[in-house]
Amino acid sequence: MEITKEIYVNYEGHTLVITKAFEKKARYFNSEEFKELKKARKDFPNFEIVVKSTQKKKKSSNPYSGLTYNYMEKYITAKNKDLLKEFNIMRGIPENEEDALPEKYEYREIQKWFLEKFPEIKAFYEKRNGSQKSA
Repeated sequence: MEITKEIYVNYEGHTLVITKAFEKKARYFNSEEFKELKKARKDFPNFEIVVKSTQKKKKSSNPYSGLTYNYMEKYITAKNKDLLKEFNIMRGIPENEEDALPEKYEYREIQKWFLEKFPEIKAFYEKRNGSQKSA
């Protein structure tokens, strides 16, 4: 049951859930929020008040988020298997078990190499990120 958009009655948990913004406004005596919360407390005296945290989603600083090693490997396998050996060497994966473990490149270096080899993927991400900015 909902009393207002900012107070939610959770019968299972015996709680009155309120937003952080509502809680700040309800601190002021005789404000509308104060009156609403007072009414809710009267209707549900044994319920605990819980302030719902409203964490904002952080926007990824990586414009190529989702471009994982697994995705790159599958794409290389489908488009140009000859590059798979070079890709695995960059990742530090030896070709044979007897081979010494090669030096591993950083993810950003591998990502840059992948985007240079497959410019259509770079164009796709640029188009996707460009359309998000205008939306």
